[in-house]
Amino acid sequence: MRDLQIGASALINFQRAMDVTAHNIANAATPGYSRQRPEFESVEGQRFGRAYYGNGATIRTVTRSSDAFLEREANRTSSLAAGPNQRLESLKALESLVPTGPNGLQTMLSDAASAWNDVVDNPQSASAREILIQKNTAFAERVRSTASGVDEMARSAQLQRAGVVSQIEGLGRSIAGLNKAISESNAPNSPPNDLLDQRDYAIAQLSGLIDTTTVDGPGGTKDVYVGGSYQLVTGAQSQAFKQDSVSSATLSGGTLKGLNDFIEQDLPGVKAKLTEMTRAFGTAFNTQHSLGVQDSGAPGGVLFQNVDDPSSFVFAITDPKQLALSSKAQARPVGANTGLEMGAVTTTSATAGALPFTLQFDGQGQ
Repeated sequence: MRDLQIGASALINFQRAMDVTAHNIANAATPGYSRQRPEFESVEGQRFGRAYYGNGATIRTVTRSSDAFLEREANRTSSLAAGPNQRLESLKALESLVPTGPNGLQTMLSDAASAWNDVVDNPQSASAREILIQKNTAFAERVRSTASGVDEMARSAQLQRAGVVSQIEGLGRSIAGLNKAISESNAPNSPPNDLLDQRDYAIAQLSGLIDTTTVDGPGGTKDVYVGGSYQLVTGAQSQAFKQDSVSSATLSGGTLKGLNDFIEQDLPGVKAKLTEMTRAFGTAFNTQHSLGVQDSGAPGGVLFQNVDDPSSFVFAITDPKQLALSSKAQARPVGANTGLEMGAVTTTSATAGALPFTLQFDGQGQ
């Protein structure tokens, strides 16, 4: 009779083990799932006469193949990589605003400056004056387009950051709910493996958005801290998370850090470089142009308006006759202009990132 009982027990145990295997196969593609394994142990035997006789085996528990240390390190590595990766993607999009080639800001800046050299060589040429206006107008339009693109990218990045903040808060609520379910389901030798997998997966997702640390709590729960010291989850309770819940300086990783760095450092830096360029370029030409007189004898007016604001930077001259191409001391009647005192202009190349340039006049400039 004992043989039948031990045999029946063994069949039941192996049936349960097959159930675990089937569960593993069914969840092979489930994100965050950890393979589970039945743990067999021998049933204590009984003494009959002078010997002990075994009572078969039983499944003590079902464990999952996971390692807390490896998971923690994987989450940390993921968080550290997510920030630079997000920033890189944003910078690639920003780089597209300042392309190379004939329509690039670098080329158009050089063309605008070179047009003045062409007028120096042939000041009486109506076509040279028209081309000068076209090239400088196109350059100003390209600057405005670039500045507008930077502003639009800033708005897009801010919306993306708001979405990340919302995701962080939502994951905090999910982890708190899973903590509650785990605490209620936890029992000695019977861990709720699927719930533990779901919580670990939620924490891994959270780590990709913001640097995350966890502390074991009672009943199998985990408290979650983000951004250094902000306690997002305490047991079964989650806290609201807003953009100002953590300082950018305390973030060490995650998509949120990459977006913060892009919005707070990269975009203002590019806008400042654009402003530096328009101010230097526009002011230099405005100053030089004011020293000359038009064909009519009128003093030279403003060439570039709004030099301190790339978003509204414009080339103001639309009539070639408004170009002041004679010095005040050498003004001649209409049609008698044969010289140009603005001097030649040289520029260095402007690059997409730093937008460096140099303006240099090698003429008299008087």
